[in-house]
Amino acid sequence: SQVKKLAGLVSPEGGKPLLSDSLIVQDSMVFGTATSGTQVRGWRLLEFGYASGGLSICGATLGGKVRSRRQVRTVKEVADMITTALEHQLGDAGATFYMRFELPDLEKKIIKKGSNIAGNDVILDSKFNPPRGGFADQME
Repeated sequence: SQVKKLAGLVSPEGGKPLLSDSLIVQDSMVFGTATSGTQVRGWRLLEFGYASGGLSICGATLGGKVRSRRQVRTVKEVADMITTALEHQLGDAGATFYMRFELPDLEKKIIKKGSNIAGNDVILDSKFNPPRGGFADQME
């Protein structure tokens, strides 16, 4: 699963996590589908939460476990939360993960085409919005 790859839980002995020690995604990771997903490479994971399993009958949930999003500081903390959520799920698709990311450099400007003072066309920084990076609509 995509979330297991994020924390390095892809095999029984563990793999290399895509998150660095500072919780920045180091490699290409698109959450969702290839056409409507979101590329989070270079973004920092701030908060993580989950809702796993359980049966829902008339709006009441029986079983399962819910943990609202909270701030995370280490890859191990994220991996432990993923493991706990997957242990309590019912079936293969019984866990939903909630994550909040931010750009590490909050002062980086986003330049749009034709938005400079002289009126000349400016190309959007490719590091911010890479081609085929998972954005549904390219920014122009």
